Amino acid sequence: MDNARFLLPFVVLALLGLGCSTSTSVPDPLPSTAIPVTTIGTRPGVLPPAAVTPGALEACLARAGATLTEIQAVNNNDTTAHGDIVTFAVSSDRRLAVAAQDGSVKFWSLDGFLGVAGGPVLTYGPEVPTALAADLAWLGDRVAVGDVSGLVTDYDVAGDSSILGGVEPGTAITAVATTGDGTLLAHADVRSTGHVTVRSMSGTDVVGPLAVTMDGVHDLAFLPDDTLIVAGGLASPWPSAAVLERWDTTPGAPVQLVRYQAVSGTDFSGVATSLNGDVVAAVSADVIAILDGALNERVVAPLTGAGNVGVAVTLGGHFALTAGSDGLVRALDTTDAHQVTSLGVADPVAIRIDPAGELLFVASRGGLVHAYACRAD
Repeated sequence: MDNARFLLPFVVLALLGLGCSTSTSVPDPLPSTAIPVTTIGTRPGVLPPAAVTPGALEACLARAGATLTEIQAVNNNDTTAHGDIVTFAVSSDRRLAVAAQDGSVKFWSLDGFLGVAGGPVLTYGPEVPTALAADLAWLGDRVAVGDVSGLVTDYDVAGDSSILGGVEPGTAITAVATTGDGTLLAHADVRSTGHVTVRSMSGTDVVGPLAVTMDGVHDLAFLPDDTLIVAGGLASPWPSAAVLERWDTTPGAPVQLVRYQAVSGTDFSGVATSLNGDVVAAVSADVIAILDGALNERVVAPLTGAGNVGVAVTLGGHFALTAGSDGLVRALDTTDAHQVTSLGVADPVAIRIDPAGELLFVASRGGLVHAYACRAD
C-alpha cells in the first residue's frame, strides 16, 4: 500500500472536523498489504490505569487562588558561558541535566553544581568542538543524550559514558524518551517518518524503524504499559496536520495501536502524559490537544500567540502546563482546557515537572532553569 492510499482517509476526516481518532480491529489474518492497526484493549497484558495520588503541584492547582511562585533558579552560565540552553531534563531526585549551545551538558541540583558530561562524544568547554544535544532523558542515575551528529550516548555526573545507539552519521536525533524504570529507550531523527527506534537497556532487542505515518517526528513519550506515543505531523503535498500515534513496540511484532490527527497549521512539537497514561496532552505552535490514553479526543483549544515550546502533565492528569515563546507559562485544566493560572517566563525553551509531582521547572534560553512551587489561598 502506498502512502497516498493510506493517508487519504485521515486527510478527508481532518478536513471534516477539528480532530479524529482511529481505533479499528486487526483483520485475522492480516492482508499482506495492510498496516497493522488494533484497538488498545486487544494488546495482551495491558492493565487498566491505576489510581494515582496527586503530587503537591497538582493538589495545589486544584485549589482556589492557585499561583506559581519561583522558589529558585539554576544559572547554567554561572561559571563559564556556554551559550543558550537547548533543552534540559529532571530526574526523580530533582537533578537537572542541562544542554547548552556549545555542546556541553552540565548537571545541577537545586543546591548547586554537580558535574559535567564527559567521555568520547561530549567534551566540556567551548574550546573543544562538541556535538550539540537535541534532547535528553534520564535513565536512572544516567542521562541519555541524543545529539545532532546522530548518536545517543549516556553519561553520569562523574563523566563516565557509553554509546547506546545511533543512526547515520550527521543525521540529527530529534527526540529521545525512556520508560520510568529505565528498561527501554526510544529515539527519532530528522528523516521523514523519524526512523523511530526502540532499544532494550537490559538486553539486545532493537525494534524499528517503526512504520510511522507522518513526515516529521518531534517528540516521544512512553506510557506506563511501555507503549510509545510518537508526536509530529504531515506536510506538503498533504494539508498540514498535527499527528499522534501510539505504538506497541514488542520485539518482532511492532503494531500501531491507534492514530490521532488534528487539523493544525503546524506539527505537534511536544507531548506529555499523566503517570498512569490516561491523559495525553500535545501542543503545536498555538493549539493544545488533550486526549485519553487511547487517543480519543477530550478537548482541543487554541492558545493564541503562544508559540508553544513544550508541555507537561501533572501526575494525576488533571492539569497540563505549557510554555510559549510569547513568554507565558499556562496551567490548563484538562477537562476543558480553561486556564487556571499563568506566569511570565523570559524566552522559555522547555518545561518539565519533576517525577515526584512537586515542582515545575522551566528553562529560559539565556541560561536559567527556574523552579516553581504552587501556592494557594
